[in-house]
Amino acid sequence: MNGWLDVAVLAVAFAIAVAGVFAAVVVANRRVRARTAGADAVRRSEERFRSLVVASAQIVWRTDAAGRFTEPQPEWAEFTGTTFEQYHGDGWADSVHPGDRARVEAESREAVEQARLLETEFRLRRADGEWRRVSVRAVPVGAETGQVREWMGAVTDVTERRRADEARDFLADASRVLASSLDYETTLRTAARLAVPALADWCAVDVLDEDGGVHRLAVEHTDPAKVELVRQIQERYPSDPAAPNGIHHVVRTGQAEMMGDIPDTLLVAAAKDEEHLRLIRTLGLRSYICVPLVARGRVMGAVTLASAESGRRYGDAELAAAEDLARRAAVAIDNARLYGETEEARARLEQQAGELQETQAEMEMAHDELQRAYEDLAVRTVESERARAAADEANAAKSQFLATMSHELRTPLNAIAGYTQLLEMGIHGEVSEPQRESLEKIRRNQQHLLGLINDVLNFAKIEAGQVQYELADVPLDPTLAAVEALVEPQLRARRLRYVYHPGDARTTVRADRDRMEQIVLNLLSNAIKFTEPGGSVELRWEAADGHARVHVTDSGRGIPADKQEAIFEPFVQVDPALTRAAEGTGLGLAISRDLARAMRGDLTVRSEPGAGSTFTLALPLGRPRAGADGADGADGAAA
Repeated sequence: MNGWLDVAVLAVAFAIAVAGVFAAVVVANRRVRARTAGADAVRRSEERFRSLVVASAQIVWRTDAAGRFTEPQPEWAEFTGTTFEQYHGDGWADSVHPGDRARVEAESREAVEQARLLETEFRLRRADGEWRRVSVRAVPVGAETGQVREWMGAVTDVTERRRADEARDFLADASRVLASSLDYETTLRTAARLAVPALADWCAVDVLDEDGGVHRLAVEHTDPAKVELVRQIQERYPSDPAAPNGIHHVVRTGQAEMMGDIPDTLLVAAAKDEEHLRLIRTLGLRSYICVPLVARGRVMGAVTLASAESGRRYGDAELAAAEDLARRAAVAIDNARLYGETEEARARLEQQAGELQETQAEMEMAHDELQRAYEDLAVRTVESERARAAADEANAAKSQFLATMSHELRTPLNAIAGYTQLLEMGIHGEVSEPQRESLEKIRRNQQHLLGLINDVLNFAKIEAGQVQYELADVPLDPTLAAVEALVEPQLRARRLRYVYHPGDARTTVRADRDRMEQIVLNLLSNAIKFTEPGGSVELRWEAADGHARVHVTDSGRGIPADKQEAIFEPFVQVDPALTRAAEGTGLGLAISRDLARAMRGDLTVRSEPGAGSTFTLALPLGRPRAGADGADGADGAAA
């Protein structure tokens, strides 16, 4: 499109230049005819130059010295659809848009009076009735001698170029309006007003209600009386949701519709009675575009553009502009609704936090008691061998107690899950939506509490030395690549970007595969949990000095230096308020480090407040896999 406009601009410039040359040749040839017998050669020369000018512009014309048409102008007649009797003399002005006519006539008179170049732009009615914006340039012939004999002019249709400029400016203005507020209904009404007359004589915006119905949000036209007429038509003759075309069809299918020329037969077919037909004919609709509002694959409404009194006919360029507008409007609607949903979710979380406050206080008291008991036990182990033996026995009893209690607690919790599922399935009768929401809350809290108990049970098993390890040569790269599928729902829920850097597929580590996966998943879950939406989580690894080092990096808030070692202690929290919000026990990192060290590895952290954190799992290298394809690169085993 832009390439065509550039060619059009060059054509206008060339036409004007050739027009001047043509005028000079005409004068010269007339003199030659008066002095020589080469009349045929002169005529052929004039025809060649005229052909060049015609090829460079839509209309080439000639007037007398007063700027009046005194002889037929074929190109003018063909473009405007007028006869010589209609445009004869000053009749050409009747084809100029009424809003431009007085200005153009004044500019023409002034150019004739001063015998100077005329350059102007105005709207000209084409033979099919559409108003086209044209660029006109006319030169006086013979002005250099002091007496103008005639005028030569060229007219070039610059409608598409002007419309492209107007569409670009409109989309820029619409983007600013749509981004200015989360009140999307107000901003969409403003955008509809901007679309008239930049893109259309009519603009309407319809959105889907929560129940799936179509609601007209805005309809705009320069004439308020016509807007009221449309409202009355819509109220008296509501549209059919099952119609095979129109707004409902576009919303239903998500596919745009365009009609370059609306025939009267279509209006007759669409009218419900004679009065309906009379009313819609009053609107004078000529061309039509309807595009869906789509964001994240969901249709949320439609934007309709229509031309009427301007006579404009829509094509691919207008369809592209309308789709661009619809995309931007859909994003504005989606962002506003997401913000509202986020605020509602935040309010619900605050309410739930209040309900769980008492339980949290009890857990904190239990944590303090356990911490004091641990410290007291450490002091007594120093006193004597006998006291140390007694403390070890007590510690073993405590671990056994935790393991037993955790196991016993899991049984009723599993029963809660089972009965909840039976209730949801309607075994005991139909379940209402409020009841289903309550059952979902029970399920989430059961799963959360079960996770806490599992953490306590795992920690107790580690302390009691009851964890069994099956060490083998574990292929590192495929094992790490597979964890993405396990954390993908969490990543999507938090709107985080995840990157995994693969490496040499032959590299193995000497480890228990299940325990290694448990550590990596715990590190990824923590990274996701403590990274704000829009951030990123990265998993990469390297092999050197007999060890493989797996790095989990996030863009979260980071950990202060004085807390980086303490976080690996059981029940220690960097920020208790933050940990409560994320529903953690404070045992995950302690368990992960114990598992890593039991496999002759280690778990460390490197972090800066405000710059994210990197947790590194180090494990001994195993024997390289035979026959596996290697992946060379700085992000792999040789990173």
